[in-house]
Amino acid sequence: MNDHQLSVFLEYTRRFEEISSELPMFIRLNDATSGIKPHDDPDFLDSFMLRYLNISSEEWFLHEKGLITDEVWEMWKHYIEATLTGSKPFGEFWWTKCRSNFLKHDGSPTPFVAFVDTTLPSQVNYPKSSMAKDHTIKAPDKK
Repeated sequence: MNDHQLSVFLEYTRRFEEISSELPMFIRLNDATSGIKPHDDPDFLDSFMLRYLNISSEEWFLHEKGLITDEVWEMWKHYIEATLTGSKPFGEFWWTKCRSNFLKHDGSPTPFVAFVDTTLPSQVNYPKSSMAKDHTIKAPDKK
């Protein structure tokens, strides 16, 4: 590992440590009913998952550009897969709220999107938005 790669590795390790201390245990356990008190901020979980996916995407990019070694990437990839595999909270967030943020400008998937798509539980496990059926606008009666 050269000095630049080492510097990148240490910075991303620091960033990951910073957010991983906030990782709700029920994501790791895949059990929202595990008795862990919900966070006071209702947006915390979505914010956390987006930050985690952003860092993971940046790590993917660094590997593609050769700024980290294959050995480091394989270690990081293993932990990303371990976090995402079978995670209902990450799966629901990815498929219903977040995936489009990681697509190319033309709407096609990046290699990172393809990786997450195949790592998370299938999209068919999550309902589509119910906004349309829950918020039907009734036209005013004509007199």
